[in-house]
Amino acid sequence: MKRVFQTLCLSFTVAVIAASTAQARECEPAAGRLVSVEGLVEIESGAGWKSADVDASLCEEDTVRTGRNSRAAISLLNDAVLRLDQNTTVRLVDITPEPEERSFLDMIAGAIQSFSRDPRRLEVDTPYLNATVEGTEFALLVTDDRSELTVLEGQVRASNDEGAVSATSGQIAEAPAGMPPTIRLIARPRDAVQWALYYPPILAVDAAATPQEAEAAKLAKAGRPDQALDTL
Repeated sequence: MKRVFQTLCLSFTVAVIAASTAQARECEPAAGRLVSVEGLVEIESGAGWKSADVDASLCEEDTVRTGRNSRAAISLLNDAVLRLDQNTTVRLVDITPEPEERSFLDMIAGAIQSFSRDPRRLEVDTPYLNATVEGTEFALLVTDDRSELTVLEGQVRASNDEGAVSATSGQIAEAPAGMPPTIRLIARPRDAVQWALYYPPILAVDAAATPQEAEAAKLAKAGRPDQALDTL
């Protein structure tokens, strides 16, 4: 009887912890949501890394990362779209829908591209460069020894402890480890975001779809486009 009672207590404790964790994940409004998932995409919200699917909600302080040969797209609360290349890790620090207020991201590694219909004030912190962006489109690359920001539309102020510069459309602000940021021109700035220029269309099916079409749509939504094509 004592063992049964202990088992019931343990089950109740686990259920309470699980409920508390689920409640902690709720946030209103959400800071963003995943609108595209290809390959391995994971979210860390204080309870370890977990695989993520399309339409997963993201809260402030959540960290998102993509694996090798994987990509993701996040629709942020401020109406901007953030695209993540493979092997990229970012944290949503503070995302606000107000255009006159600044949103904050931490970028730890990889490459991102951001686009919004209207100019937005966004600050992105990286290991070697902090960027204050006022514009509609930019790309940011972080490697082991440098940070590089390409301005596609708008302007950016890039700074670190060694100095600061301002860049506009068609310019790159870059900072090697331990060096002040510098500006350089680029003839074809969109070459820096070739990886982000093509996202597969969403495969939609209706009630008349064949079982193979329905299975292909399921695979595509799960971030497995190669298997979806094989199924078709």
